[in-house]
Amino acid sequence: MFNVYGFIGLDALIQFDPFHFIVQIGAMIAVRSGSSTLFSIRLSLTLEGPTPWRARGTGSFEISFIFTITISVSFDVTVGDERNTSLPPVAVRPLIEQALGLDGNWRVLSDGNLHAHVTLRNLPKDAPLVVPPMGALAITQKIAPLGVTLQRFGARRVEGGTRFSIVNVHIGADAANTDAQQEQFAAAQFFDMSDAEKLSRRSYEPYAAGVAVAGGNAPRANFQRIVDVAYEVIYFRKPRRPGLLLTLAGALLDLYAGVSSAARSKFGATRREPTGLGTPKVTVPHETYVVASIDSLAPHGTQVYVSETAAAVAMKEIVAKDARLASKLQVISSYEKAA
Repeated sequence: MFNVYGFIGLDALIQFDPFHFIVQIGAMIAVRSGSSTLFSIRLSLTLEGPTPWRARGTGSFEISFIFTITISVSFDVTVGDERNTSLPPVAVRPLIEQALGLDGNWRVLSDGNLHAHVTLRNLPKDAPLVVPPMGALAITQKIAPLGVTLQRFGARRVEGGTRFSIVNVHIGADAANTDAQQEQFAAAQFFDMSDAEKLSRRSYEPYAAGVAVAGGNAPRANFQRIVDVAYEVIYFRKPRRPGLLLTLAGALLDLYAGVSSAARSKFGATRREPTGLGTPKVTVPHETYVVASIDSLAPHGTQVYVSETAAAVAMKEIVAKDARLASKLQVISSYEKAA
């Protein structure tokens, strides 16, 4: 029984900067009797480009009846002139500034000790952000890491500055306290890394991406309003008489609040606090990294980095300033460093 058999396979490797690709194509079509080939055409091709285009490979024709005859032709053709295909550099600063201006990148951080058991009112969807007295206002962006020297932006180089930071924040004329905020970034998109480094490093690592305004644990409100608590006594089922308006003293108000329904609720914050009889809560700190000596594991300097890539970039900058340290430094986790 006769049949037609064939296949085609393709493998491609693409480099974006400078733009270049290599495509390997293998194909065959054959007429067979059962599983025996009567005649076939086979092509093996490698195509590179685009400047210049180069095609090389082998084409063959095979006839197999009583005996096998194979005719092969090799070719290597180059067309076009060599040109620079590097992508133009990109200015990252305008992109970061634009991201910081988007409303969706601003959010409210609530204090972990603040339990909102009472909701005063629902805010409309288009209302501005409202920060509670014990909360903070945070702004982050996911365009590029802050506080580190960028070596690339995707497949393109960076122009107009390579290191960006939020230096200060002003509320009116006053400088506000800030705490750094982190986001996850793919290190290979912003730093020059070898193939081995891309495979061994984490896909995403934390980097500084913004700040939280008015950080810390102390109350952040600079305004308070003192109101006298007053109530009116009214007697029902009797002819109503003018109510008696009384003012509640502060000490008496505290006493009543301590035994009120809200205070006795099982959802109250004080009732959910640990009693101290159990085991302490276990927390796992974020892993940090240092640049240390290969021989003694002694840290080179006092800087601690929140990601392995940031430490590796810092080590390259140190070696660039002093080439004698090229084979004497390494990046290790903080717990590995010598005491």
